[in-house]
Order: sequence, then C-alpha cells, then structure tokens
Amino acid sequence: MIARSLMCFALLLPGVVSAEDGSGSCAASTTSEPSASVVSVPDYQSDDTSEEARSTAFERDYQAYQDELVRNLTASSDPRDWALAATGFHFGPDANSAEHLKQLQRAVNAAPDDVLVLWMAVNGSRDQSDGKLSTSALEKLKTADADNGAVWLETLSIAAHKHDHAGASAALKRLSATSRFDNHFVEMSDAIITAYHRYPMSDSLYAEMPDEMKSVSKDAMPLIYATTITSAFALPAFQSLTNACRTDGKGRNADRAGDCQMIGRMMVANSDTLIGTAIGSAVLRMSRTFDDDDIAAARDTSWVRMQYATMVGNAAPSADLLAAQIAFHQDWLESNSETQAMRKGIERAGISGHPPKDWVDSGSRFTSEVMAADENYFADHPIDY
Repeated sequence: MIARSLMCFALLLPGVVSAEDGSGSCAASTTSEPSASVVSVPDYQSDDTSEEARSTAFERDYQAYQDELVRNLTASSDPRDWALAATGFHFGPDANSAEHLKQLQRAVNAAPDDVLVLWMAVNGSRDQSDGKLSTSALEKLKTADADNGAVWLETLSIAAHKHDHAGASAALKRLSATSRFDNHFVEMSDAIITAYHRYPMSDSLYAEMPDEMKSVSKDAMPLIYATTITSAFALPAFQSLTNACRTDGKGRNADRAGDCQMIGRMMVANSDTLIGTAIGSAVLRMSRTFDDDDIAAARDTSWVRMQYATMVGNAAPSADLLAAQIAFHQDWLESNSETQAMRKGIERAGISGHPPKDWVDSGSRFTSEVMAADENYFADHPIDY
C-alpha cells in the first residue's frame, strides 16, 4: 500500500510540521534531459473489478511507474539524477543496497563539487559498513559547504560514536563558527518534484487511482509525493549535539558553553527546517546559555508551528489547500526556512505571524520542570564525549 500511504500522509501533512525538542527531525536541479516524458507501464488490470483487485492493480502499476522513473534517472547524463535515483525513491532494506551505493559513488566522482550530490551521498551511505563513501563525501563538503553547520554536526556525530571527547569539542568549536544550518531538505524536495515533472505518470495510471486518492489533480502529484518522500528521510543525529552541550550543577561541559550558545542561536535564526530551529532552542536550554530573548524567540516559533498545524489540520483536501501547499513550498524555496514559510502561510490566511502579548506557550520547554528533567537525564545517562 505504498502509493496509498504516501498520498494519505501528504494530504494530512502539507508541510513538515513536527518538532522534536531534544533528541533528534534545496534550488531545482539542472538537467540536460528532455522535459516531460510520460512514463508508461504495463497494463496489469484484470477483469476483476472489485475494490481490492483494483487497489492491488494500482499498487503494482504505480511501483512499475516508480521503477521506470528510477531507470530513466539512472540513464541520464546528469550526476544529480544518478544520486537522486539512488536516494530519492528507496526506503526499507534496499535503501543502502550495493547498487545504490555504486550509483552514489559514480555521481560523486563525476560531480565532486556539487553540494547536493555530496549531501545525497552522505545521507544515502551513513549505514554503509565501511563508511568510505560517506566519509569521502563529508570531507568534500568541508570545503564545498564549509559555512554550513550541518556539515560539522556530521563530524560531531562521528566523534560521539567514537566516544572522543576532544574530537567532539573540536567539532563544536568549528560548528559554532558557521552562519547557517542547512540540511538541503527543500532543495532535495524540489529535485524530486522536477524528476516527477520530467517523467509524469500516464493518464491511464492516474485513472486507476482509488477515488479517495483523486482529491488532487494529476498535475499536483509531484508536489504531493515529494513532500511525503522528504518527510520520511532520516534525520541528522541531533542528539549528539544536545548531549554534547548538556550541563548540570556539577559544571560538566561548562567549557563548551560559549560554543553551544553560538550554535543554538545560529540554529534558531538560520535553520532550513523547523526541527533545526527547535533543536537550536534545545541546545540553549541544555547548555544553560539562554536569556529572555531566547525564550521569546522559542515562544514565537511555537506560535507559528501551532497556528500552522491547526490551519492545515482543520482543512479538508481541496483546491485551496493544494494552493496553500504550493505557496508553502515556494516560500520555503525562496527563504530556505521552513519556519518562515509557515509564518507566511498563516499570515496569508489572516493569522498574525507573531503571538499576542497575552498568549501563553503551553508547550514551552524553558520551565524549571523541564530543566530538572534535563539534569536527571544527564545523571542517569552519563555522556562520555
């Protein structure tokens, strides 16, 4: 039920609305390939017209469409297409197959300075047994995307995995000197949208879709699927950052406070995703380096998140909801900030982009209870990096 699940999830979640607060959750690609080339699939339909049979036939035809799309991208002359084919449409046990890793290596060899290719290689090979591809791509990113804190989070995660305290401190120092935190989520999403536009599903495949999945037009499918696919990507190892910055009454990690404060404030101000913004606030809280302005910034983000979630959660699938999703995607592309795209979305709907003075953030994490829980966690889970 892959196709149905993707569609239902996307209709319920036009944007990535989730926010995790302590533990960890992109420009269109250029191409020399022809534009829109309809991908045809075999006709598997049988004479059985039962709902279950039709649903099974659609699932099979949809998978055939996806498989042919991936083959077309793999046969392209553009290294971004090769990397996308290896990472953008695969989940589960085969996501890091030897063939996909070979494709990623091919893309990196052909485009060693393409930041998006390098990030796809890092994201698509983290679980590789020897780590060679991920490590080599990360080394290239240290030059090609050096001012991006996400690069140095990867370095921090490696140090944490090795229980290397000095290495973790060095990674925090380097991360604190960056000006933005960018996982290239929206750029990746836009690359997937572009691929679907270049190789759209056929009219016959769209006609097979169950009626409840036809609440949006065929033309809207690329955005729907890209939103859902990128929402399912594995998140960076944010917990290595929050753990490295945790402190307590005994002064543990106090020597990192300055770096953690700079990192937290940078992430709050300049993260591409809502989760990155939330993690920035978590870093400030766990390192005890926040002030009233930081609490106010977190309150402002909470307002935007809650209002946006309520707005889309209460909306039935419709042309207006689709238009709002398209606008959200464009705003995210232009601002490279999911939080700012949400703010524009609620303002477009007539909701203030900032909370009224008397609004109480019921989900605030800057409370004595939460901070006591932070210290208890540190006491129960000693961090050795």
